[in-house]
Amino acid sequence: MNCLAHRPSTSSLLSLLVAAGSGCATISSGPYGVPLDGQNRALPAKAAGPLKVSAGESGSLASSYFGMVEVTFENDTPGWIQIDRVDLDFGSADKNRSVMVPWGDDIDAWERAIIARNAVETTNMETGLQVLALAGAIAGRGARARDRGAGPVAAVGGVLEIGALGSLYALDREHAAGEAAEGITFSSSHLLSMPIRVPPGLFTKRWILLYTAARPLGGCIDSVILSYDTSAHEHGRVLLKYKDAASRWQTDACAHAFRAQ
Repeated sequence: MNCLAHRPSTSSLLSLLVAAGSGCATISSGPYGVPLDGQNRALPAKAAGPLKVSAGESGSLASSYFGMVEVTFENDTPGWIQIDRVDLDFGSADKNRSVMVPWGDDIDAWERAIIARNAVETTNMETGLQVLALAGAIAGRGARARDRGAGPVAAVGGVLEIGALGSLYALDREHAAGEAAEGITFSSSHLLSMPIRVPPGLFTKRWILLYTAARPLGGCIDSVILSYDTSAHEHGRVLLKYKDAASRWQTDACAHAFRAQ
C-alpha cells in the first residue's frame, strides 16, 4: 500500500512531519515516555499522568544545528483533556543552556532553507512529495497567521531560551487580560502554543524545532523531560527519548552516545 496516498492533508508543519516519516503513519511519534517523579526517578507505567505521551525526531528534516521533534498526546479517557502548560528539561543546566527554540520569521527562514536543501537532494518521487508537502505548509502559514488575528509582533523572529518558558506563559496571560506586552507567538500546532486540546479516545500531535550547536554543552541532546499541567489540575511528567540515530543533527556529539548503548 502507498502510505503517502492515504495520509490526511493538513496546512501545518505536522503535514511536513507526516510526509517525511518512513513507512506508514502510526499514532505514536516514537517511544512512549517513561513516567518520572519529582526527583526524576522512573515510576511504573500505571503511574503515568492522564495522557500517553510519545516523541520522535524527523531525521529527514534535520541539519547540523536543527532538529524537528514531533510529540503525540494520546487520551484514552472518555473526556476531553486540556493542557494549559508545558515545561521542558533536557536533563542538565548545560544542556538547557544549549537548546534554543526558534519562533516567528526564524522558523520561516528554516523552512525555506530546508525546502531548497531537500530539493537539491531529491533523488526519487517520494522525496519530491516531501518537498511539495513542505512548500504547502509554508504557503499556509500566512493564512494561519491571519486567521489567528496575529499582529505585527507575529512577523518578528528570534529564539527562545528554555529557561524563559515561565515568562512566555506569563506574557500569554497578560495578552489574555488585554494588557500590552510584547509576546512570542507560535502556530497553533506548535508544542508551546497553549492550550493543547486532546479529544476523548483520540490524540493530538504537536511539533517543536530545536536549535543547538553541533557539539552542545553537556553532550548529545537526545531526550527531554516533559512536564504538563491540565485544566483539571492533573499533572504529568515523562522522559521522552526522541533522537534518530541516522539524523544529521548533532552527528558528532551523539555518535558516541549511540555507540555506548
